[in-house]
Amino acid sequence: MLETIVVISRTIHIVSAAAWLGGSIFYAFVLIPSLKEATIDEKLRINIARRFQTIVSIAMWLLLASGGILTFDRLSNTRLGTTYVSVLVLKVALAIWMFFLAGSLRRNRRKAQYNPYQEGVLARWRGTIPVPWVILVTGMVVFLLGAILTTMYQSTS
Repeated sequence: MLETIVVISRTIHIVSAAAWLGGSIFYAFVLIPSLKEATIDEKLRINIARRFQTIVSIAMWLLLASGGILTFDRLSNTRLGTTYVSVLVLKVALAIWMFFLAGSLRRNRRKAQYNPYQEGVLARWRGTIPVPWVILVTGMVVFLLGAILTTMYQSTS
């Protein structure tokens, strides 16, 4: 029974991460450039952002729940060393950073005429790196760390 829960949790975790990361890639490389070149109704632009925001919110909650189950399962294996735990802590810290950034985008989108590609990660760094790009790159690093953790775990089994 526990094995089934772990497999389901792993599947949910991977699909949620892929949906968020894949959606971010589409958003950054296809949708935003297309919207900049086209004249579209502001309602449509807002509707697209809200729908993507819903997907990200669901993915975040699923990642938190499945990640908690997977962390408990993996850390119950006493053969894992400090390197595994260190990589896991880094992955979790970066994921929390992504959640914070996604939340800040959600709050800022409520402001009129907000464009996430014109505002930097933090207000004092305004104009440096747009938040969606930071989320995208961080997501790729988190995905890579997940693959590293899987490899490390399988080598101890």
